[in-house]
Order: sequence, then C-alpha cells, then structure tokens
Amino acid sequence: MIFGMRWRLQKPYNVPRRGAYRRKRTNSSISRRCIVCHRLVGQRTAIINQIRCLLLEHSLTVRQRLHWLRHALPDILAQRTDVLSPRMVRILKDLAQDWRHLDDRIETVSREIEALSKNTQPCRHLMTIPGIGPIISSAVVAAIGN
Repeated sequence: MIFGMRWRLQKPYNVPRRGAYRRKRTNSSISRRCIVCHRLVGQRTAIINQIRCLLLEHSLTVRQRLHWLRHALPDILAQRTDVLSPRMVRILKDLAQDWRHLDDRIETVSREIEALSKNTQPCRHLMTIPGIGPIISSAVVAAIGN
C-alpha cells in the first residue's frame, strides 16, 4: 500500500457525529411553562409590530412602547376613518383582539409560574435575594436546574 493512500482512507477521529448537539429535553413543569410564556411574548411582539407596520403604511405613527399603542389604537380606529379604509379598520381590530387574547394567556401562564415557584424550594431560595421575584427565579431554575 502506498504511504499517502493509508491516510486518505482513515476517518478523522474528532469530527462530531450527526445529531450530537441536540437540545436537552426539559422535564420540569416550570421549565415548560417558561418556554410557553416566552413563545407567547414573542407572538405578542409580532402582532404589535404588525399593527405598527400597518399604521405606518398609512402615515400614522405611534410612540414606541406597547402601552402607547394600547392607549392610542382605539382613538385611531374610531377617528381616523379618512385615512383608514373599513377593511383596514377590521384587520386592525382583529389584530387588537388577538393581542388581548395573548395578553390573557400570558397572564394565566405567569400566574401558574408564580404559583409553582412558591411551591419549589430552589425558587423560594432564589426569591430571598433582593430584586429576584417568582418569574426570574423560575427562569433561573428552569435554565440551570436544581
């Protein structure tokens, strides 16, 4: 056998196998609820951005925070019929309804996380630190574990 051919036939030993970097499966109910809450907040942010973009296409701007949009949206939908078509008003109302529904779901999941964190020893221990409440303590326990 030729010297160079021997080296070409060997596989490199430090190449990771396919699927070696899989995400760890979360088993605790706190970590599952934290993931759900995180996804719901992402969906809510997407809806808020859609509303802002649709308003911006019609030259209607709203300040940056979500409470400004929540406060200004009913007035815009009621008074700016000269700029917004009835179809666009209906679309914005549907998006606002989806936003309220997601707010309710986020509130429900947050209450469940708070109740679970009060019954879990590592979460209670973390909540003794000033500035760390039930949501942060449950997120830390979900990310790190016991």
